[in-house]
Amino acid sequence: MNADEGRSYLGETITVPLEDGLSIQATIAYGDDSDVGRMLVVCPPNPILGGDSENNVVQALLEAAVREGGLGMTFDYRGVAEGRVGDTDLLTYWEELERAGDYDRIVEDSMRAIAAAQREFGGVARPSLVGYSFGTLIALRCAEKLALSTVGGVSPPILECDFAPLLDAFKTVHFFAAPEDIFCPLAEAETRFAHKNVSIHTVPSEDHFFRGEESVLADEVLSSLAGIP
Repeated sequence: MNADEGRSYLGETITVPLEDGLSIQATIAYGDDSDVGRMLVVCPPNPILGGDSENNVVQALLEAAVREGGLGMTFDYRGVAEGRVGDTDLLTYWEELERAGDYDRIVEDSMRAIAAAQREFGGVARPSLVGYSFGTLIALRCAEKLALSTVGGVSPPILECDFAPLLDAFKTVHFFAAPEDIFCPLAEAETRFAHKNVSIHTVPSEDHFFRGEESVLADEVLSSLAGIP
């Protein structure tokens, strides 16, 4: 395949069947010389806020993964491609998930997407994971299932989600945020995670969206995760 317009990587999109008859789309990014044994999985932000695999931060992380010589992989959550889940429109479905605080099915979907990407290229023993915003919650839960020792989260919404119970499963958790990030206030993050195994990285950017600083953020993430181990 050719590199998508405006992107530095080649991409392959696969359809991932889900157990309830639905499906989601996953994208695998690679270069001419990518080591298919190394893959960075990027969990996207919340669909309620328009989050999907085309997000600017997600795409910057994919490009950085390929630039570092491995694969990048992301996916869309259920309902994003169709605008609905079964007979329920997308926003209503996700608002119900948010009210219940039950994302087990989304974690299962994500694990299926990761497994499908591993099968597609073969040889990926254990990928590295990072999530953006809400995707940090999904990345942490998937990383625990995969028995990873390290995981990353960009701008985790610490005022909305309780990440603390998930952190003890890891040797190191890397959180990345901008100084004025309203979803992940740095002072609050440092207080909440002072006695946890969390390394907090300040990324020079104006806010939660990292516009114009995506490559700086991506380089910091890849460096902190030691490339794609």
